[in-house]
Amino acid sequence: MPDSGSWQTFYQSDLQSVWGLGAVPVLFGAFLLVRRLAGGGQPSPGATPAAANFVAAFTLVFLVETLLDPVATGPITRALGLGDAVAGSAIAFAFVYLGDFRVYLLLFGVAALAGGRSVPLGRAALWTLAVPAVAGSLYAGARALWGDVAMGWLWVGYELSFLVVMLGFRARWVPAQGSGADDATRGFLGFVCLYATSYYGLWLASDLLVLLGGFDAGWALRIVPNQLYYAFFVPCAWWRFFSPAFAAR
Repeated sequence: MPDSGSWQTFYQSDLQSVWGLGAVPVLFGAFLLVRRLAGGGQPSPGATPAAANFVAAFTLVFLVETLLDPVATGPITRALGLGDAVAGSAIAFAFVYLGDFRVYLLLFGVAALAGGRSVPLGRAALWTLAVPAVAGSLYAGARALWGDVAMGWLWVGYELSFLVVMLGFRARWVPAQGSGADDATRGFLGFVCLYATSYYGLWLASDLLVLLGGFDAGWALRIVPNQLYYAFFVPCAWWRFFSPAFAAR
């Protein structure tokens, strides 16, 4: 905890919001590089062997995106003087969009390849717009009714909307995927839904602590979902897909 005694100060520092989010992705990237140089393949054919190449490519692309996100939306945006400009907001939204897009892409991509279909990029892109549209509409409605509403409530609506979508996917969409014996694919898809639910649920709890009670501890709690979202999402998805313990039998 910082000397000032404020978790908010620490949360908003580059140590937490930029450099602290890059350590795990860098180490994971080094691990993948060493495996490749040593001639090691994937640990198993994967939960869905037909999607193994897709997940491997997904891992590399979004590992790079994970590293770019906090740097581009933090030090680079500030250095260019775009923090309060439209361009700065556009950059921030682009990375928020990509952060959610990767979830839908992974879900729809693995499910489609398991069924012998191509990866539905357009479907993933459209689904990614659903939560921002709902959250933005709710926030606009709240402002129309009550006037000045803190921006934090926009994120509460966003987090709650994403939670509802992921829990709905886990309950209704996942069980309908794959053949009757394709438990490995459904297990992976369910894992991704619950993983995304975990960091959005923690973000929601932390924001409510700050908005409703003004608790500084809410900023401390927010550090956990940040790590889950930025640092651990790609490594955990790769491990869960390729772990021999969860591979297709």
